[in-house]
Amino acid sequence: MSLIQIRDITEEKRMHEEIHRLADIVRNTQAGIMAGPIQSPDIVNEAYASMHGCTEEEAIKGGFFGPIHPDYKDAVPAWMKVAEEKGNMTGEATRIRKDGTEFPALHNLTMVSNNHGDKYLILNIQDISDQIQVWKLTLEK
Repeated sequence: MSLIQIRDITEEKRMHEEIHRLADIVRNTQAGIMAGPIQSPDIVNEAYASMHGCTEEEAIKGGFFGPIHPDYKDAVPAWMKVAEEKGNMTGEATRIRKDGTEFPALHNLTMVSNNHGDKYLILNIQDISDQIQVWKLTLEK
């Protein structure tokens, strides 16, 4: 007696391809991205590490808000609360590179929960130094 099992994997294959496509976007974007459980991020792209002047391993070790300027540390709990309540939050703060230099950054926090209620944070960082410089020049004119 033979038993043959047939299963349609069309949807699984589509999801697998989508995950790979999204991973390629994250790897190749110029925006810095860090993601993972709130207490211990486990994903960081090269752009994030590069804008902070460190390795990807050092970036993960520093956590989501390790390289944020001390003047902005008090804003982080409020940002997290908004992201938890609304799913997303955007704010501006100064970040510090490994060499101690600073840069203004736009922060976009997205918080999601899995089926078990575990919170997962996706942090998108954009260095806005050039945009601020253009804005200052425009105001001077």
